Amino acid sequence: MAVFQVATRIAAAMLFMFQFSSAAYAGPMVAFGGDAGTLGLGGHAVVEFKPWLNGRMSAHLFNYATDLNLGGLNYDSNIQLRNFGSYADFYPFAGKARLSLGALYNGNKIKLHKTCTDGCSVDGMTVVGPNVQLDGSLSFNKLAPYVGIGWGNAMSGSPFYVLFDAGVVFQGAPKVDLNASGVASVGANGYWWSKGMDLQTDPVAQLTLDDERTQIRNGASRYQYFPVVSFSIGWRL
Repeated sequence: MAVFQVATRIAAAMLFMFQFSSAAYAGPMVAFGGDAGTLGLGGHAVVEFKPWLNGRMSAHLFNYATDLNLGGLNYDSNIQLRNFGSYADFYPFAGKARLSLGALYNGNKIKLHKTCTDGCSVDGMTVVGPNVQLDGSLSFNKLAPYVGIGWGNAMSGSPFYVLFDAGVVFQGAPKVDLNASGVASVGANGYWWSKGMDLQTDPVAQLTLDDERTQIRNGASRYQYFPVVSFSIGWRL
């Protein structure tokens, strides 16, 4: 918890300090560059506050589709990366190794979709129908602390620089939104006990959907720690 509090306070301080960095320094003390990594594609700006402390802000975006097995079902998913970070980069040694603390405005989300034309096994029951589908999403805490290490200093050496980062975003347990639609046949062990269940209104369907949400939440708990690996290049003005 102490790490979270420190990282959040540093992030807030970075937002304030960046507004006045140009007034505090005369000369080429700002650097800009591009990033590619697990947070997506984007860019960053760096300002030097002390020889051992830089402030850095970043923004990243990316989308990609993949299959995810959650709650016993294989969902078609679309992972949407939307994040904006503010960091303090500490250089405790006379070199390029650093410790980074900060926080992200975290808009990362995972969208889920599953059709049950050929049948879905949900909470021990088989649900099937030509227009039956499950749609949902996983979202996370909007403010997410970050702790990491890195290599490279935009404010020393050649104006052209290379940065490498590795760390963890603590984005919290996922919030699960899941809805079912369509008219389904529902049964188990070859016995169909309902052949006209409206999944949006039937109380049994809604209870089953609650169980599926819980299973998804438990299966996705590993995503509360988002690993960060990033490579950056840039130019100091």
